[in-house]
Amino acid sequence: MEMSDTIAKLAVALCKAQKEIKGAVKDSKNPFFKSDYADLSSVWDAIRVPLTSNGLSVTQLMDVAPDGVIIETVLLHESGEYISGKLFMKPVKNDPQGIGSAITYGRRYGLQAIAGVCPEDDDGNKASGNKGEDSPPLRETPVGEPPFKRILPPASGETQNFEFLKVMAKQKVRVGDSQYYNILGVHGFKHANEITDRTSQETIFKILLDLPDKKEA
Repeated sequence: MEMSDTIAKLAVALCKAQKEIKGAVKDSKNPFFKSDYADLSSVWDAIRVPLTSNGLSVTQLMDVAPDGVIIETVLLHESGEYISGKLFMKPVKNDPQGIGSAITYGRRYGLQAIAGVCPEDDDGNKASGNKGEDSPPLRETPVGEPPFKRILPPASGETQNFEFLKVMAKQKVRVGDSQYYNILGVHGFKHANEITDRTSQETIFKILLDLPDKKEA
């Protein structure tokens, strides 16, 4: 983390802003828990007015790294004081679509972290014991692990891949063939059974979760 020589005014302003910041609205469907995810625009909606009304602003910068991209999130105060943090993201595939997905993901988590905002009722389903219909078992995850990992099969090998294909089939029905195959295509895959490494499975599954339901004809 980097910061200006002093952050006294920034600290006071951020304290006031955080009193006003509410949870980010989760507006992307999770079909298993019948709940929502907050996307990048929802996080911005939750913090924009509280920050700007207290003399704060945020900028996010991108830089290249040998194996990926670096997203730097900078919180600025009108006095000139600032704090910043960097997050390294490794794209699933080194093409414009893969890099774009990594940047969006990194911006979302960097923004949440520096402003101190969380999605509304993150642990509501776990606390209530609601797993949804036909959902994979909920497993405990380490602090900081992305929530979408909780609903992917934790097994390995053939069992993991079989369970992954089942949850992908549900997503295909939910988002429709056009959106489904477009996401696979931009990551270099034609069919879900080609996605065998865990990183690719997690990334593509998360992107599908963030897509809206297909429109009924």
